[in-house]
Amino acid sequence: STFLDAWFRLSEPLMLFWTRQQNKENSKGDLVSVIIATYNRSNILINRTLPPILAQTHENIEVIIVGDKCIDDTADLLNALNDPRIVFYDLPKRGVYPKNAKDRWFVQGSVPRNKGMKLAKGQWFVFISDDDVLYEHHLETLLSAAKKDNLELISASYKTVKDGVEFVVHPD
Repeated sequence: STFLDAWFRLSEPLMLFWTRQQNKENSKGDLVSVIIATYNRSNILINRTLPPILAQTHENIEVIIVGDKCIDDTADLLNALNDPRIVFYDLPKRGVYPKNAKDRWFVQGSVPRNKGMKLAKGQWFVFISDDDVLYEHHLETLLSAAKKDNLELISASYKTVKDGVEFVVHPD
């Protein structure tokens, strides 16, 4: 309706401004929350994904890992790391996902990521998969670019391997 359109056009900038002010007051200075959804992939998470995150040149981070009702040793292995920057929360019930594999691939992890956003304390969110590997300067580079141009959202290119061929995917 025309009324709702007008209402949102007027109210959204005010709500956004208020939210930004609240975040500035409550933020711990450029705290970056790295949010990772996982399901029974403790080995790759611990040995491949976490080491480069914990070695970032931007050190003011928290790593929010949300299990999608993990039934493996994820909780025990993360606990053993004894790193105060890591927060692990395992959902009490697994998310409901489509039966079709392609459809499931697009949405799997959305329930844990949403929970991760609720748990996060950072001014900035970074979403990665439990098998991703970041360059050591990844967070610093993105944060610097976002602040330089006063951006609220920023994305990065990434390398991937498909059919044995490595290539770079650039966001549009």
